[in-house]
Amino acid sequence: MTKLQILALLLASVSLIFVSCTNYEITQEPDVYKVTPDLRARIDAGMRMSTKTEKKVFNEKFDRFLEKCDEMAYISNPNVYMETEEYIDFKNFVLSSAPRVNYLVMDKFLKGKPGFFSYIIYDLLIVSDPATADQIAEEMKAVATLQESFYLYPQLCLDIWITALENE
Repeated sequence: MTKLQILALLLASVSLIFVSCTNYEITQEPDVYKVTPDLRARIDAGMRMSTKTEKKVFNEKFDRFLEKCDEMAYISNPNVYMETEEYIDFKNFVLSSAPRVNYLVMDKFLKGKPGFFSYIIYDLLIVSDPATADQIAEEMKAVATLQESFYLYPQLCLDIWITALENE
């Protein structure tokens, strides 16, 4: 083989690897917060209970909220983001929907966007299920606040939340 053929083969191999990696990233977004396969399977099973309409509306409202966050990128206080009409619309949808929509919230949390998602979970849990929020806070009271607990111990916090949903 000539040097030119080797170079062409190498370039084709690199571009093929790049294209295959890019396609995988598009179809499967990795979790930022790692949890056990068992817990992830429970979340996935809960997500499958949601109807296509619920998933579509949830994603539309959540994406609108994320777009608003991007527009307000200069603000460092999460509470300001959560005072927007887009967040209030998203929150009202989650609170007025069936409890199975909470599994969609958990999935978004594990994806890690936005970075202040624990504030969103805190807000949703306090309003929709204060008993579960209290139970998580009780388990974590020596360690951190409820918002911090979701970042420090996502496995435990999500497990408590899922168990509460499953027992409803």
